[in-house]
Order: sequence, then C-alpha cells, then structure tokens
Amino acid sequence: MDFKDNVAGYKEQFAIDPEISLSVAKRLNLRHHNAGKEPAVVTLDTLVYPEDESGSYVLSAKTKKEISEENLKGDKKAIEKFKRLKEKLLIEKKSSEYSGYPWFLTTDKDEFFQIYPNLEWMYRSNFMINGNHKKYIEDYVSIFDDSMVCIDRKTRLIDIHEDISNRLKVSLDSVKVIFAYCCWNKYISFDLTVKMEPLSLVDKYTFTVVGDIVDVSN
Repeated sequence: MDFKDNVAGYKEQFAIDPEISLSVAKRLNLRHHNAGKEPAVVTLDTLVYPEDESGSYVLSAKTKKEISEENLKGDKKAIEKFKRLKEKLLIEKKSSEYSGYPWFLTTDKDEFFQIYPNLEWMYRSNFMINGNHKKYIEDYVSIFDDSMVCIDRKTRLIDIHEDISNRLKVSLDSVKVIFAYCCWNKYISFDLTVKMEPLSLVDKYTFTVVGDIVDVSN
C-alpha cells in the first residue's frame, strides 16, 4: 500500500463493531468467529483510504490455494475447513458492507503479490543503509541517471552497478544497498510488477529518476 500512488493511507486489522458482526452471523445463520467459547472480534485485513477520497474499501488477503475447491480432493477435514473459511469470509464481507465499506478479496495471484519480491529486497535496505552509504546517494542517483540515459541497448543491471561502483570507488555491495534504498524511497522508480534482479536486462526506459533528493543525510 505504501507504493500505490492512489492510496492515501490504510489501517491493518480493522476491527468490526461486534454488534454488527454478531447481527450478520445471526441473520445468515452462520457461526460467528470464536475465541474459545466466546465470540471473537472480527478483524478485516486492510482498510484502504484512496488518495482521491472516492471512498474507503476493505481488502481481505487469502492464497489462491486456500479459496480453491480444486485442492480439496475429497478430504473431509479439508472440505470442512474450506466450508468454515467461506462462512467467515461471508461474515467479514457483509459486516464490512454494513459498516459502510465495500469488501474485496485479494489473492497471491493479484498485483500485490506480483510486486512483493521487489518490495522485499527494497525494504531490507532500511536495515542495511548506514551514514557512509548515505553520503553517496546524491552522486549515485546522478550517475545512475546518466548511465541509464546513455545506454543504447538492453544491459544487465549488475553491469551498470559495477560501473557505478568503480566510478564512486565504493564496493559493489554498497552500491546495491544504495540502489535498494533509493528505490524504497522513490528516488528511483520502476514497474514493480516486473521482477528486478541483478541479472535483469534494463534500458533507458526502465526507470524514472527524480530530480531532487531531500533528507538523505539524516
């Protein structure tokens, strides 16, 4: 959600008013979520606030395998588990709608899970970046931008970074950390649905580079 330009904010594990979820379960004749013998608070994975204020909505995340009947293969326990999951999702859906939020199901085949591998290595840079790395960020972005403009054919990302490493006189590992940090902070952006790896082929149209970088020394 942090990388969706049309999302202003979001709230994880949004709790539904118990009166609403209990009323929904009773009306639909379904078993309410339980914690032991007591009703549990129904929480929704993500409440999303769009940038254009078009109306908040809820996303519930499940794997495609979890919601596919093809994986049951006559297994009675699996069938019961699947039936219970469908009950819970229906309670969540109707409770969300009665709370004023459209409800949508997202799976590991949807866009978020396509971009997750990129977000993972970008996010790790926050724990690897240090003050010495940050001294090179502006120079790195400038050289990276020049390098991308100058290439006239598909080039491996690792080759570009080896060249930048030599020009900045810093290690290749440091250059990789700086690159990831710049991508995480959107100094450099690219189509996140395309998996980016050191051996990925890139060209002058692959990346967008911002003109001004702020607060890189903090």
